[in-house]
Amino acid sequence: MTLSPEEMRRYNEAFYTAMNDKDLDGVLSMMDDSVVDHQLPPEMPSGKEGAKAFFNMMFGSAPDMRFEILDTVVSGNRIATRSRVTGTQTGEFMQMPATGKPFDVEGIDIVQVNEEGKVTEHWGIFDFMKMMQQVGLAPQP
Repeated sequence: MTLSPEEMRRYNEAFYTAMNDKDLDGVLSMMDDSVVDHQLPPEMPSGKEGAKAFFNMMFGSAPDMRFEILDTVVSGNRIATRSRVTGTQTGEFMQMPATGKPFDVEGIDIVQVNEEGKVTEHWGIFDFMKMMQQVGLAPQP
C-alpha cells in the first residue's frame, strides 16, 4: 500500500509534531528498524539505535528546541522538508559544553518512506556552523 501525497504530508506533520513534543518513542515508531541516516555523526551507531542516540542528544542539548515546517515537497515515496529550528543550547551538544544561548537556523531533510509508512532513509542539510556561531561555540565570520 503506497501512501498518497496527502497522507505523506500528514505523516510528515506527525513526525515534526512528535519531535516538537520530544516524543522519542513516537519519532522512533515512524522509522524502519534498519533506517539508514546518511548524516549521522561518525561515532553514532547505525539504524534505529543511531537515530535514538541522535534524537536524545538533540533533545538533551536544547529541551526547548522547536521545528517549524516552512516547505514540504512530496515526490513518490520521498518527502523533502525545509524547516526552521529554534532553541536554547542548555545542554552538551556533540561533546561541546552548554552555553545557554539561543539559535535560529534552517535545515532541509529528505526522507524515504516504505509501503508500511516507515522512514527507511534520511538525507539532511543543517546549518551547524551558523548554530555554533549563534551559541558561541564558533567564531562569527
